[in-house]
Amino acid sequence: MKPGCSFFIIIAIVISFIACNAAGKISGNKQNTNTMNDKVTITGLLVEKKFEKKNGQFTDFSEMYFRLSVDDYFIKFCESEVNKSELNKYLSEDLNIKPITLEIEYRKGNWDICDDNSDAQSRVGRYVVIHRIVK
Repeated sequence: MKPGCSFFIIIAIVISFIACNAAGKISGNKQNTNTMNDKVTITGLLVEKKFEKKNGQFTDFSEMYFRLSVDDYFIKFCESEVNKSELNKYLSEDLNIKPITLEIEYRKGNWDICDDNSDAQSRVGRYVVIHRIVK
């Protein structure tokens, strides 16, 4: 082996170690998003999406989501302590990106039903409730 090669091998090992460690932190952070009913403080983006009907058509009605990495989480305002009008000024649009730090809680259940006595059909899955705006 040439004398300079050992230097590059050591650098490659160090970079691999750092990359694996960073991946572990990212997946560890992702694992925290699976913890239901625990409040977490996290930074993301607020985005609006057009409501999509079951037939795939989009309506003029839009809903707010909290974007974290590659996932967009529906915000269920009827369970949140923050209302939509308080968050509108933090909406990210196209090239106007506005990161926001929120105290949220991940939950799983009906998105569209706010009254436990309702038997209406609803979208079901993971969503967030917002407890407060941190920054």
